[in-house]
Amino acid sequence: MLSAGLLSDLADLYDYPTWTFSKERHSANTIKWLEQKQYSEIFKSIVLNLLSPEPEKRISLEDLWKFLSKYQSSILAKEQFLVVNPPESLQLGVSIIRSKVQS
Repeated sequence: MLSAGLLSDLADLYDYPTWTFSKERHSANTIKWLEQKQYSEIFKSIVLNLLSPEPEKRISLEDLWKFLSKYQSSILAKEQFLVVNPPESLQLGVSIIRSKVQS
């Protein structure tokens, strides 16, 4: 997902022979992706949550659908919409994104 957002190959984040993952490179590339201005705050928050290296912190597919389904018509029509009260699992991402914008 991060590779698609940055349009670059990030396969080197994983060292398959040793079963290691570069959290530092993952974090640096995630920050780089968050700096992309063409994506909305809520979209960035969703992707940020789904990119968490800790699976237990990711939003479940069911909860993500419950949240997004309210906005389905706007999403399909590519219309702007206002998100109020995102799920708790996405609120941290919104806070991170807002702090990056203000700094």
